Amino acid sequence: PVVVVGGGGDGGGGIGGSRPGLKLKYPAAKILLSIQKAVQAQPADKRAALIAQTSELWAVVEPYLFSMEEIILSALSSLLERYITVEQLFDDMSFSDMVNKLRKDHSDDLQKVLLLCRSHVNIAAKN
Repeated sequence: PVVVVGGGGDGGGGIGGSRPGLKLKYPAAKILLSIQKAVQAQPADKRAALIAQTSELWAVVEPYLFSMEEIILSALSSLLERYITVEQLFDDMSFSDMVNKLRKDHSDDLQKVLLLCRSHVNIAAKN
């Protein structure tokens, strides 16, 4: 995220005497790197406590690490990877053979089998 400082017509050249229209980038990477270095500098038995104490700060800063375009591309890439992963399962076998194989492979998690099959059956809606 870029913050434009100044140029607001206040005559003072913007915040703190900055030049009008000066663009500042939020230092998310520097903040997170500082937290990470502080955690690594702690003895192993104290790291978990520091991580817990800084987790909310981390959660607030982390979304500013990437631009909106990068976030959108990452989400799209993730969706495409999931789509391809499901469809590749059904590529080499008939639907009934794959269902039987999935039931055998995931006998402890039949919900996963159901979700995979539903996803494949609804392929027309996804395309």
